[in-house]
Amino acid sequence: MNRTRIYVFLGNSNQLVDMMATMDGMQLFAKGEYLVISADMMTYSPKLSNKYLWRVEKPPNVKNCMDLPGDFERRSKSLLVVVASEPLPTFEAFTHKVREYTQKEPFFFKQPSLFHQFVKYVSIYAAYLYDSVKLYAWALDKLLKEEQQHRPLTSDVIRDVASNGTKIIQTIINNRTYHSVAGATIKIDDYGDSEGNFSVLALKREFYEEANFSCEFQMRPVAHFQMRQPQHLNDTNQHRNDEIPVSES
Repeated sequence: MNRTRIYVFLGNSNQLVDMMATMDGMQLFAKGEYLVISADMMTYSPKLSNKYLWRVEKPPNVKNCMDLPGDFERRSKSLLVVVASEPLPTFEAFTHKVREYTQKEPFFFKQPSLFHQFVKYVSIYAAYLYDSVKLYAWALDKLLKEEQQHRPLTSDVIRDVASNGTKIIQTIINNRTYHSVAGATIKIDDYGDSEGNFSVLALKREFYEEANFSCEFQMRPVAHFQMRQPQHLNDTNQHRNDEIPVSES
């Protein structure tokens, strides 16, 4: 702490809350000289964003976030969280389809009658899997159409094209951009690394209430980022937009 002022935190939300409380107990946030940046692998959800501020198991006598040990507002203002941006509203239609199809063959994942009032949670990883299969199918279709211009598509030819993983992956990379079913525009670089849309969360004054607990603050998006197009691609693909970070007040 004598040489480090900005900490990048990787871990679960409970560990983050504990670390922030420890730093607060050591008075590291007293003068605003320290900052914690937490990177979360999950997608931003307004309903779950408070997990970065306090544990679910709060002391029984705590009715307001200001009653939590230490200086809640001061330490919370010293936290930034980087998460994948929230899916667009159209993502709901996709999750509905996932619930519908997982109840059918071969999954038979039925909704328990005891919990009929609850909706099954669909992870964002379902969208990632869907995107992967769709990208593979698109690349294979493109390669087969190109191959058909030179020779008939016999079973052996189709098998050769479909089993050439290197060529399929390179075709996906060359396409550079695809639209995820979650609504994000995803870009792929020369090495096949993809980067979608990310949001930065910070403390905002917004009332929150649950059972016998309330708070005047919540973690909300203050900036959104997208991958910058490499310069050599901008020179050869003038029709593509070079997207840069967009900040919100």
